[in-house]
Amino acid sequence: MQDAMSCLVFWEDHVVQSCCEQTDGSLLIKLSEYPARDARCGACGESSTLVHERTWRRVRERDWLDRRVWLHVPVRRMDCHHCGARVTERIGWLNRHARLTERLRVWVETLAELLPIAHVAKLTGLHWHTIKEIDKARLQHRFGNFEGRGVRRLVMDEFALHKGHRYATVVMDAGGDTVFSCPATARGRYGTSSSATSSAVSSNSMPATTSGRWCGIEAPTMGTVAIKAKEHFRMP
Repeated sequence: MQDAMSCLVFWEDHVVQSCCEQTDGSLLIKLSEYPARDARCGACGESSTLVHERTWRRVRERDWLDRRVWLHVPVRRMDCHHCGARVTERIGWLNRHARLTERLRVWVETLAELLPIAHVAKLTGLHWHTIKEIDKARLQHRFGNFEGRGVRRLVMDEFALHKGHRYATVVMDAGGDTVFSCPATARGRYGTSSSATSSAVSSNSMPATTSGRWCGIEAPTMGTVAIKAKEHFRMP
């Protein structure tokens, strides 16, 4: 069993040293550096052999079957002889200072596009605010930051998604074609539980998105939604 675990390729430049079950039923996997490969500098990305210090970090991994998975990961601070920086090594599957692996982050992003944040939190065991920050970063990467200068009036309407089983509320600039947000809900018309919609309508600045979730509409679709919204409100 131990030999099979040591051959896993999920964690680049690392090998499994041990695996044990914890009292709560989760798995704790202890990793070690792959001895045949040098660490990479976190600043320039070049190979480095000068280790200033080594610390251990406890990291959440994506679930395996019905088990929560934790990793005990060695993280080295390098004295890079290429750029002269003293910085944490670069690990491809773990961002700097992160407590979640990239595999888990991508999984949470996918779930957040399909489910409300509260459901994702219950499914993954992660804190609500952790999932919210991951989803917010995804939206900023996909759509960019909101620019609210010059916006004085906002209009909103709700439309059906997936044959009426789910709904989304579109919020857009009354004087243009810009769609600012499209928080999705699982409730029917006028039954939305998203306070982000009401906050966006009552504000002249950036719409607040402290609750609810977004349906992740792509740019071409957002243009179509804007046209439908203008027709609904009989806007020029």
